[in-house]
Amino acid sequence: MGTMLQSKGLTDGGAPELWNVDNPSAIEDVLEQYAAAGANLITTNTFGGTRGRLQMHGLEDRLFELNQAGAQIARKVADRHTGVFVLGDVGPSGELMEPMGSMTPDDAKELFVEQIRALVAGGVDAILIETMSDLAEAQAAVAAANEVAPDLPVVVTFSFDTNLRTMMGLKPEQAVKALASSGVKIIGAN
Repeated sequence: MGTMLQSKGLTDGGAPELWNVDNPSAIEDVLEQYAAAGANLITTNTFGGTRGRLQMHGLEDRLFELNQAGAQIARKVADRHTGVFVLGDVGPSGELMEPMGSMTPDDAKELFVEQIRALVAGGVDAILIETMSDLAEAQAAVAAANEVAPDLPVVVTFSFDTNLRTMMGLKPEQAVKALASSGVKIIGAN
């Protein structure tokens, strides 16, 4: 999504989520291209939609608005196509979890609850928690999704390096074992 939006004029370092309200036609066009090409799953333009990420752009007070708008745009596109589903995109918070950082699992869960609540209000079909590297952060996001949207499927992906470990040292089999019992329907890598 970021690359596609940059080709449409989003400046490097800009807030893609702001385009959900300031340039919704660009977001809709990107998602329409994916759906028209045969994608069955389209993601909301909300990867950086947590309070901390939005705060970097002075947009933290617009969290609900920006995430809900991102979901509504994707919902509009999906509804024009048969068999297309909307994944509410939740990226990492950008904060380090304890003990390396100061964010607790409860703090992380609350960040994700806030974002996921807005995505659900916008009409998503599932929650995509993506590009995670810390198991505790991913588990906090899954707990948030299970609390806010217990009936929606949850998908989690981790970002692995060439040594098949995340930045925090997590191996794929550890991720699968840890998340399989928490209601996650799909666990993958990106």
